[in-house]
Amino acid sequence: MQEREKEIERFSLALENLPEGVIILDEIGKIIFFNKKVEELLGWKEEFLGEKLSQMKNLESFNLVSEIFEEEVAQTLGKVIKMREDLILRVSVVELKKGREILGKLIYFTDITREFSLERLKREFVSVAAHQLRTPISAIGWAIKTLIDKKLGPLTKKQSEYLKEIFQTNERLVHLIDDILNTAKIEEGKFLEKENEFSLEAIVEFVLNLLRPEIEKKKINLQYEKPFPKLPLVKMDVEKIKLVVENLISNAINYTLPGGEIKISLSMPAQGTEVLFSIRDNGIGIPERERDRVFSKFFRASNAMKMQPSGTGLGLYLCKNIIEAHGGRIWFDSEEGKGTTFYFTLPIK
Repeated sequence: MQEREKEIERFSLALENLPEGVIILDEIGKIIFFNKKVEELLGWKEEFLGEKLSQMKNLESFNLVSEIFEEEVAQTLGKVIKMREDLILRVSVVELKKGREILGKLIYFTDITREFSLERLKREFVSVAAHQLRTPISAIGWAIKTLIDKKLGPLTKKQSEYLKEIFQTNERLVHLIDDILNTAKIEEGKFLEKENEFSLEAIVEFVLNLLRPEIEKKKINLQYEKPFPKLPLVKMDVEKIKLVVENLISNAINYTLPGGEIKISLSMPAQGTEVLFSIRDNGIGIPERERDRVFSKFFRASNAMKMQPSGTGLGLYLCKNIIEAHGGRIWFDSEEGKGTTFYFTLPIK
């Protein structure tokens, strides 16, 4: 019996001195334990023991996390809550069960203020560096294009070929910097800048005209099903939706073999609350084991890297965030070796 008491004491001491905050509730939501870290981070006092959370709503530190304690009664893992400028917590909630019986709830949280601040500083550095790089790199591109266009005099065939290769490399750098800047804006929550009612059909036609030389170079059979009647205008950030359409069409071109097929369609599903864009190719497809990571930042499928070594892995990450920021959905179907279809919707507001 004495050994059992020592085990309980050791367990209590371990909980008490954990670097994470720990709160234990019984089956009716009464506080039966909280450790020193909770006292330090939330300002809770010993007299709170035995109180129901519902009786503590007047506490500022309770109000800030009340949605975790009350609304998300089942399970929450890793929700980030900003308590104040100098305190950010990652909170998780786990039900304590014995078989099917719920005996209570364990709430634990970690102070991630330093981690969050370092991440913010990193984003700010990347954003500033990318902004500083974009201007000179764009100027280099302009200068090379001036030479290619022979505005400063004639060129030999070899000089022209070299300059075109340099220009293409410079353009890839410009696209990389733009992707980095857009990613930084997403993570700062400052992504949609200017929304207007605009035609999705007009955007698709603009992008197709822009990419037509690449389509023709690879002799791809492109089919574009225009909607009839015309789709209604959609409230959108035009430049961002243009970026989505360009990314999806470029990917279809890049990962479809010469002589392949691409089919693009625009429609409005029967419920009439959204417009639907789809693009199907008969390219390399996406490996089954890698599909869960397709919209992840910096991810590129293994077969895509073999076919097209250059690429940032940011395109589909940007697409997902842009579409979801507009209240839409994005998804895909794919079979390795047979092709991929990407879809996205935008709500009609």
